[in-house]
Amino acid sequence: MKKRNTKQRDKILELLISKKKEHLTALEIVELLSEFNIGQATIYRNLILFEKEGLLRKYVGNGEKTCYQYIETQEECKGHYHIICEECTQTIHTDIENINSIENELKNNMGFKLNKEKIALYGICNKCK
Repeated sequence: MKKRNTKQRDKILELLISKKKEHLTALEIVELLSEFNIGQATIYRNLILFEKEGLLRKYVGNGEKTCYQYIETQEECKGHYHIICEECTQTIHTDIENINSIENELKNNMGFKLNKEKIALYGICNKCK
């Protein structure tokens, strides 16, 4: 069953699209949309829905927060890794040969296939150092 669009859902998606270069926590989304009186439960439900629909990528950051990022297409983020600044939340898309060699080693030695779309490396970018 397809979910119908609501004004709240449209506002949440509009915010995510406008901040597509950033990773936002659910609480940050709640704060950014506070003027529209959208309940926290509504935001959480829609984040889950958007993730299932392939509109969001979900990242679990350094053990304390889950972040969400809007993606235009699933193909946009395939085949590379994400490096995320813990200060400014900038996301850098990268394909680093050393990481690829780890991926190959896991595949060849253990039969384990990494899911690149779910891997994010966290640190501090040059701008925030």
